Amino acid sequence: MNQLNVPEISQIPSQVGCYLLQDQQKKVIYVGKAKNLRQRIARHFQESQSKYLGLIANWEIILTNNAKEALILEQNLIKKYQPRFNILLRDNRTYPYIKITEETNPRYWLAKKFNPFSKDLYFGPFPDGTKAREILQILEKVFPLAKCKGNLGKPCLDYSLGQCSGHCFKKVESEHYQKTKQKIIDFFQGKVQTVKKELQKALQKSIINQEFELAKKEKKILDNLNFFVSEQNIEFPYHGNCDFFSFHFQNGLLACFFLLYRYGKLSTTETQTFKVQEGLNEEKELLQSYLYQFYQKNLPPKILYLSEKLENQELLAEEFGFACQIPQKGKKKKILTMAQQNAFHAWQRNYTKKLLKNDKISLLEELGKYLQIETPYFLEILDVSNLFQQDVVAGFLVYLNGEKAKNKSKIYQLTNSEKKSDTAWISEVCRQHYRKRKYLPQLLLVDGGKPQIKAFLTVCWELNLKVPVIGLAKNEKHQTEKIITSEFRELPLPANEELKNFLVNLQEEVHHYVISFHRKLHRESVLKC
Repeated sequence: MNQLNVPEISQIPSQVGCYLLQDQQKKVIYVGKAKNLRQRIARHFQESQSKYLGLIANWEIILTNNAKEALILEQNLIKKYQPRFNILLRDNRTYPYIKITEETNPRYWLAKKFNPFSKDLYFGPFPDGTKAREILQILEKVFPLAKCKGNLGKPCLDYSLGQCSGHCFKKVESEHYQKTKQKIIDFFQGKVQTVKKELQKALQKSIINQEFELAKKEKKILDNLNFFVSEQNIEFPYHGNCDFFSFHFQNGLLACFFLLYRYGKLSTTETQTFKVQEGLNEEKELLQSYLYQFYQKNLPPKILYLSEKLENQELLAEEFGFACQIPQKGKKKKILTMAQQNAFHAWQRNYTKKLLKNDKISLLEELGKYLQIETPYFLEILDVSNLFQQDVVAGFLVYLNGEKAKNKSKIYQLTNSEKKSDTAWISEVCRQHYRKRKYLPQLLLVDGGKPQIKAFLTVCWELNLKVPVIGLAKNEKHQTEKIITSEFRELPLPANEELKNFLVNLQEEVHHYVISFHRKLHRESVLKC
């Protein structure tokens, strides 16, 4: 334990509440809650192997009356401070809903997110906005509500099209709206045969009257309805709203998976993965924080089915008004098993990506040691392409942490008013590229040998730059054979096959990047002739 903090920790009360960990600049880096604040904060400092221990310079505590208050306060503090080591679901990660407003003449709205404080009636979530708009077209056609601003003294255009309740020129009784709302609920519960028949009649009428534009729209609405009915191959006999949630935690990575059922039909799915910061947060804390934030943004179900009991699940249930159940058999158990399988696959997929990323970092570290430079996390690879001195193109392909970053890469089309050598083109493009660059690469790779290296070093001397550079030189068979350093030393390719293949692949990638643009330019110049 950090001895400097022992006296202060002993003064922390053993009560329920929230705590905020701060760095040297007093910036909040983590927010947590605990039933016993003294034990929980002390535990952070007992994790002697934690790489986060040195970041914690101070803390603050806020006492609460009970665990529920601590849970709510924790989420509010996370939202306020957005600490780097807490999970925070972004506002752009929301699902669209169709809502019916709570007013004298209710109307439809396509809502971008669920508002838990609203009295409006919500249907959803939908997997995307397109799907929600398609369903909204059906509802407006079959179950019209208020659409115009009202009190017009005459029927509006939407009323003549059968898409407005008529409040524009008459009083519509509240009983009518209540009956319409019930029909909409029945529709989402799968009772669509009456709706289907009405749409088919309207389509036939439009065809008989030769109103083909209207018939085309009605046909599209009918097709959307058929798709809405037929696409549901995972049904559930319970017609209320329920969610199935499972997770998989292993090797510091937590994967969460939701199956969201609305009115007995699978509405959409949700997947999230989080890294558990050892010595700072725990799996159970992340789960609780994730579920709380998710239901702050989405319509809570009547029942949340879980694969296992969660810590303080009763607090979540009380806060959002749902029941938590762990099914043991039957249809519910099968659906939950499917959620568990998806959670595992999400974990496996993201863990594999993490391993691949770590492997590339290891390769970069080994490359740095081999070249006796700092680890080149920021790489640029240069190549020049020309055809008989025409349409000369040069490209700098960027790699960050071993991953290609085309959005940060740069292509140059060079003027060919006079014939130049490859080295002259390299000098010219490097001058353009590095003259105003704020951030320099930790290593530049050029396709070539000593002349190409010398051309770049000349520009470095002119612009007073310090950028390590190597050339990848090829033999007579056009195979990459050796490395030329900035001191013009010749090194064999690394013995590590993975590192050697990585370097050769960089050479091929930049060549493909440049030659693709060069061919496009050449085609355009030929067409102009």
